[in-house]
Parts: sequence; structure tokens; C-alpha cells
Amino acid sequence: MRFCRQHVSRNAPKELASNPDFKPLYCGNHYHLYANHIDNIQESESSKRLKVTHGSKGKRMPCPLDPSHTIYESMLSSHLKKCNKTKNEHQAREQLFYDNNINKGGHGTDINMVHDTDSKSIDANQLASQILIAFQNTFMPDNKKPIQSLTDEDIYHAIELNDFHQREISLGLESVATKHQVKIGGEKHLIQIGSIIGHCREFGLLDASIVLEMGAGRATTGFVVSGVCAKTKQVKLVIVERGGSRSKADTALRRKTKDDEDNSSDGHVCEPYLNVENVDLHRIKCDLAHVNVNTVLKIIEGDELHLCREVHSCKKSQKNVLMIAKHLCGAGTDLALKSMFPIRDRINGCILATCCHGLCNWSDYVGRSFLQRALSSEECHSFGEAQFEGEVYVCIN
Repeated sequence: MRFCRQHVSRNAPKELASNPDFKPLYCGNHYHLYANHIDNIQESESSKRLKVTHGSKGKRMPCPLDPSHTIYESMLSSHLKKCNKTKNEHQAREQLFYDNNINKGGHGTDINMVHDTDSKSIDANQLASQILIAFQNTFMPDNKKPIQSLTDEDIYHAIELNDFHQREISLGLESVATKHQVKIGGEKHLIQIGSIIGHCREFGLLDASIVLEMGAGRATTGFVVSGVCAKTKQVKLVIVERGGSRSKADTALRRKTKDDEDNSSDGHVCEPYLNVENVDLHRIKCDLAHVNVNTVLKIIEGDELHLCREVHSCKKSQKNVLMIAKHLCGAGTDLALKSMFPIRDRINGCILATCCHGLCNWSDYVGRSFLQRALSSEECHSFGEAQFEGEVYVCIN
């Protein structure tokens, strides 16, 4: 459960408020959730369920466009015309970078397998074995153990874990966040951001002049990464986020507060961790599915670069774009990777910390070709949507 941070309203349905032991639970915006409590109360004789009403306007319901807020059922048609979700989508469609569903559709052949439960049933154990074999071939090529003898430790240590956050904290990451009044979100997020920057430093990606943060939210990660990249040069930070967020790092970037040089006890001047004065911010409020990143780069870089490419006077595109994402959920990671494909010749590196893998879907997945190659076998001639979504049939002997 995650709380909405709004004040609890003293108002409550009379069916609950009449109970002397009842305490208000929800704010006005989540008033409809009282229905879950009222549904458990039965009238003594007729045992009919009670319904929540709110004055003469009737029952409240989640907005079909944006379930994060509720509306009166009687005002549904008028609300849909003025809902902020509608306004934001209309504004996004008017932008030059908007290209409807350009990043959807995934990558690779979209196979929809038809199952014959009599002759082509899929054994769940067999599919699990295929997955383990593909994992072993990909991440453990030197380990020739039979898959039945692989232990949890073998599987866990097959992918090397590199965490570089401690080095970044020692360089001043935590103090910089406090100084610029940027809400990191706690120790867990501080460690994750530090490790992302550490990986960028380890692989020499901090020389990028354009930082793209996908699914940015408050853009805390983009704020720090772009600031570190901008220590010696001008850097453009492009933030892509479909919704609004509180406590955005944009405010800290607009303040343009340069990181002060700290004097150590021995009199030496320490090099500043970042420099946000050299960061040029561009926030794009749009669903990542509709953002043409190539057009975005042309807009922020000006027409000169576009004309240069048209006449082919540029010998080779400069690899100056760094793409980052922290907790880009589900298919959002696939949308981000698909959006990078048209500008792949300009990508210096991609650092993604994924989450919500269960929200991935076959239609937007960008690794279909790999899965089909890795998981196809004599027993299962192809790997498709049914296997990806877990629609397997257990063969019973």
C-alpha cells in the first residue's frame, strides 16, 4: 500500500460514522474506497449490500482516463471533456515530436502460436528446462553442468554484480543532493543513482553532451548524471515523462547553483562533484510510446545539424548521447529501447535499471528474436506469445 499524502477527511458514510469505534480512513479524493468496508456490513434482516453515496450527486467512481482521481458518475460526460489527462494528451499531439505509437510494436517476429491440446501440448517442466538451458548458454557458457545439478548459487553468481555507488558517495554525491535540495528518496535510491553514475564513469560514458532520461519522474537521476557530465562542457538534459511529479529536480536546475568548491583541512581545493550551470534542461511531457526521439534531438540542436545531415556534409554522426533510466517499468523499457533504434549511430551508451518485469507484454517486447533463437528446440519448435505469457499446458501421463 502507498499513501497519497492527503489529509484524512472527517466526513464518512453514515453507515460507518454511526459506529462509535469507527475512525476516518481516507481523504476526500479516495472517499469511494469506503465501499470496501460497507460491503462487509449486512442488514440484519434482508442482508442487502449498502451502497456509498455522496450527497445528491450520487456515487463516486475512478476517472476512466486517469484512475488516480475520482469523479461523480452523474458528471462523467462533462468531466471527460475537461479532465487534465485529456488536456495533456491534446497538448502532446500538437508537439512536433509526437508520432502516435511510433515506439510500440516491439522488435522481432510476432508469432502467435496455436495450440492443439492433443498433440502439441506444452509441458511446463519442459519449458522451465528450456529456459534454464538458454540461461546457461548465455551467461554460463563455460559451465558444463547438467541443468538438473545447477544450484541457486550457480545461477545467482552467473551474472557478475558490480556496485560502484560507494565511490560516488565518497566523491560527494550525497552532499550535493542535500546542497541543491534534491529529494533523492532515501538510502536505497541514493545507492542506485550512485551505482548508475559509477557505471557511466567505469565505461567512459560521462563525456556525452546529451543525456536522455526516459520515464524520468522527478528527474533526480538525470539531474546528477547531467551535472557530472557538465563539469567541463555544456550538456543538454532531455527528460521524457508522461505524468506530472512533485518535488521535481527541474527546480534545482533552474536555480543554476554552481557546486561550491570545498576547502579541505590541509588547504587543498577539492574538485566539485558536478556543475549544473552548464546543464540545459528540456522536459517532454508525453507518453514514451509517442515520442520521436530523432525529432527531439533535431529540435534541441537546431536546424543547422538537420541541414548538415540532409546534404551529407557530415562524414560521421558523433556518438554523444547517453540514455539512462531508473525503474522504467514493464513495457516502458521496451519502448525506450525501441525509441533509441533510429538514433543508434549517436548512442554512446545506455544504462537502465529495470523493474516490474511482470508488466512486460509480448506485443511490445524488443527481444522476441533472441528468445525465439534461444528457446526453440526440437521439442518446442518455436517460442511465441503463449509461452511468453505463461499460457502453457501441463502434459499429464
